[in-house]
Amino acid sequence: MAEVETNILDYTQPVLQEPPQQEMPPQEPRQIPTLIVVKRKPSLQQRQKVYLAIALAVAVVLIMVIIHKLFSPSELGRSLARCGWVFYAMPGCGYCSQQKAILGGRYPKTVVCRRSSGGACASISGFPFWHNARTGESRSGLQDAEELVEMAQW
Repeated sequence: MAEVETNILDYTQPVLQEPPQQEMPPQEPRQIPTLIVVKRKPSLQQRQKVYLAIALAVAVVLIMVIIHKLFSPSELGRSLARCGWVFYAMPGCGYCSQQKAILGGRYPKTVVCRRSSGGACASISGFPFWHNARTGESRSGLQDAEELVEMAQW
C-alpha cells in the first residue's frame, strides 16, 4: 500500500517564509592600492644644509645673547653718553618716562626742561628729545631699544 503524506498545518503558529534569494553576480576582488615607502639616506648635500641651518641658528642665539649683555639698559645708556648724546626730558611727560625706562631708569647726560626754561630747551618742540653735540644730529620722540642701539654705534 502506498503511503499518503499528509500535511497538517498548525494554524496557531505563524508561518514564516524566507524571501526568495536573488543570485548576485560574482564580483572581482578589489585591488587595494598599497604605498611603498622607500627610505633613502639623506645625501651629503642635504645633510650639509641641515648642519648649516643648525649652525646659523646657534650663531643667531649667541649674537642675541652677546648684544643683550653688551647693550643692557645701563650699558646702552653709557654707550649713548660716550657717543655724545644728550637726553632732554620734561617733568610729567609720559614718553620721557617711557624713554627713561628703556634706558634702565637713569641716563647720565639728562637735561630736565621746564616750561619756563630758556636756553637749549626753548628751541625744542617735542619731548623726549635727543641731541648729539659731536655730530649735530637730533632726534625727537620716543626711541625704541633698536633705535637707541643704532644711535650708540658711531
